[in-house]
Amino acid sequence: MNGEILKSQLLKIEPTLVEVANKLGISKQNLDSRLSATDIKTGFIEQLAALYERPISYFFGDNVEVDNHSRKDDHSSFFGDRTHNEGTDAMLMAKLQIAEDRIKSLEAILEDKNELIRDKEERIKELKERIEELKAQKK
Repeated sequence: MNGEILKSQLLKIEPTLVEVANKLGISKQNLDSRLSATDIKTGFIEQLAALYERPISYFFGDNVEVDNHSRKDDHSSFFGDRTHNEGTDAMLMAKLQIAEDRIKSLEAILEDKNELIRDKEERIKELKERIEELKAQKK
């Protein structure tokens, strides 16, 4: 996800990024950092979508419009109006990209957690060894 596109979409909603940061409860510098990241976290985009009551696809800069009028003949309530295939494809690609980014994010979190567990286990082992040493010294 490109931070410049996200910034552009935010500025369509709010006059300044300071106001965006204030609504998010973060500093302007923190917001700038998030917008300049190489890989913008999907959770951040989800947070913005919820805050501004916009679909996630809005923040990708797509003017995706899907006609969800129910028609018995073409399942448009699920797929959208077939005359908007390009928009639907763009929306599906945006959702796929979000899902892929989310998976990468969750994998990174899982790896961080596993590393913490390994570190804690090593620390516990060291403490047990130290306890045994202290017991031996007391004897």
